[in-house]
Amino acid sequence: MDRETPTTKIRIKRDAFRSDLRAFSSWAKAPKVRTIREFAEQEIIIAGNGRYRGFKFSLSRQPHVRLWFDAIASGMFRRYVMTGPSQSGKSLIGFVIIAMYFLFEMGETVILGLPTMEMASDKWKKDIEPAIRLSRYRKLLPTRGTGSRGGKFESVTFKNGATLKFMSGGGDDKKRSSYDARILIVTETDGLDTPGDSSREADPLQQLEARTASFGEDARIFLECTVSEETGRTWREIKEGSDSRIALKCPHCEKWVTPGRDSLVGWQGAPDEVTASERSAFYCDLCGAMWTEEQRRIAHIDAKLVHKGQEITEAGEVTGSPPRTFTLGYRYTAVNNLLVPASVVGAKEWRAAKSETPENDERAMCQFVWAIPPKPSVEALVNLDARVLAERMQHPGRGFVPSDAMLVTMGVDIGKHILHWVVAAWRGQARGQIIDYGVVETNARQLGEDRGIFFALQQLQETANAGWNKSGQSIPAAAVCIDSGYRAELVYEFCKADNAKFFPSKGFSTTEYSRPTAVGRHTVHIGEGYHVERLASSGGVKLIEIDADHWKSRLHDGYSCALDSPGAVTLFHTGEHGVHISFAKHQTAEKKEREMDRRRGEVVRWVNEHKRANHWFDAAVLAMVAGCHMGVKLNDDPVSHDTPGSWFAQQRKRR
Repeated sequence: MDRETPTTKIRIKRDAFRSDLRAFSSWAKAPKVRTIREFAEQEIIIAGNGRYRGFKFSLSRQPHVRLWFDAIASGMFRRYVMTGPSQSGKSLIGFVIIAMYFLFEMGETVILGLPTMEMASDKWKKDIEPAIRLSRYRKLLPTRGTGSRGGKFESVTFKNGATLKFMSGGGDDKKRSSYDARILIVTETDGLDTPGDSSREADPLQQLEARTASFGEDARIFLECTVSEETGRTWREIKEGSDSRIALKCPHCEKWVTPGRDSLVGWQGAPDEVTASERSAFYCDLCGAMWTEEQRRIAHIDAKLVHKGQEITEAGEVTGSPPRTFTLGYRYTAVNNLLVPASVVGAKEWRAAKSETPENDERAMCQFVWAIPPKPSVEALVNLDARVLAERMQHPGRGFVPSDAMLVTMGVDIGKHILHWVVAAWRGQARGQIIDYGVVETNARQLGEDRGIFFALQQLQETANAGWNKSGQSIPAAAVCIDSGYRAELVYEFCKADNAKFFPSKGFSTTEYSRPTAVGRHTVHIGEGYHVERLASSGGVKLIEIDADHWKSRLHDGYSCALDSPGAVTLFHTGEHGVHISFAKHQTAEKKEREMDRRRGEVVRWVNEHKRANHWFDAAVLAMVAGCHMGVKLNDDPVSHDTPGSWFAQQRKRR
């Protein structure tokens, strides 16, 4: 046996130290974090019932996805909005892979936003859980509680400590304000674009995004949805964001193009569906050459993502500065969906063109094949911009009546929890100024709905009678129109106490409004776009029935014309910009459209398709009708309670 020398002992200790150091370094060194593109191709197995079920995810099947994943990894953006055709893997690349990446590669908690909580279990069982079970991360699935055998779906906590938290656009606002995370992923985005009737906060999508606010610039938000329409959240976000396009190099002329729906040819004029399918192909918009399916696939391998304002050179270099936005607007279409050949798309186009329900089929082609908003079935007229309206101010300030105004009126919109009110002062030539507006809470939860609304109306009655300041004098409201579309009998009862000033009012669309031809036993007055009915069944209370579409148009005309024009309507002056923006959003929540009515011919109607808050708009319309009822006219006469022919003058004469 060799004798250990001092040198040998030193060498043994040194080698042991180096071995321990290597082991410690290996243990302490953080594992390399992969990009989402690397993660997807190395970890994801295709779930579902498609022909690629059980295969590893590969960008070779849908090469455009490389652009989406690389944009996420680039660090240029903080918000990512994506849309594409149905049955193209949109859900997989738009939220499933992204959720798995942050849950398992990054070990982070993720909030998944949905329009309703009823969708949570469905999304988990159909999309998320199957993908996890086919991956090596199935060992991290919980064996107890939510996510194991079902139960109430609000969150799933995995064995690595990460949590998938489901949040919806329904329910109480507080449910969305009790949880924070750096990562928010939202699917079916357009279903979260509007606040609920009981919500006093921003729309649910904004509330969900607020859950990431504490993470500042590190927060990441992903929105995925099928396009609904031009005014839908997804399309607006894409167009207002980077509005990126996918550029492809033509295999014939070698120029860079972005083919669209018009680039699919061959199906037009085909005698039958089979011929349409056989003839269909994509072609280059520049050289006119047809692409085979193989050429289409090759063109996508070197595809480039070009943001709004940028160009691409013949050498494939993207030039120009990207837009100054943190939102990536990513849209791909049937051109980029290599899972569906041009022949199938062409056959769909042919069937849609021959359909007995062309409007429905065209809508489906736009949304589910081309990822573009369908054209509206009615003509949308030019509508007012909320930001412009918010700056339409004139002196004096809030609560002050202009020195040349002779009349003040009020409109009140009734809600279960909140009453919205608007006050207008009227000058000559029907020029109005909104001098005040606000809300009164009903405290319905504590007092009960009817008592709460009644007490809130009494508060407004005190305000209306106390009046507003005009050169040191108090000018009370001459007339108050109160919406009776909600809790009508309660409003009737309240108005009976002062039927000369407080009027229950109900609006109808132009197609529903029935204007009487003459004053009679029940019709006591006929005015411009409204009339007054005496309701014998409610103690003789006088109800103002209104052509709401007519008066909404009148109000928007007033907001749009020159400040000194007859009928102009302005807002009280403030020392700051943006003070009126919430009020202005209510005024612009509805859009004006022109359509043909079988009975009336061409009519203009107002619609609120997205159910945006419009309560101050309704209240402003009622204040305007109240002004007309008191004698406000589009003429040269100054507004006066004693204007000859005014309803007010007629009532005084009768007394």
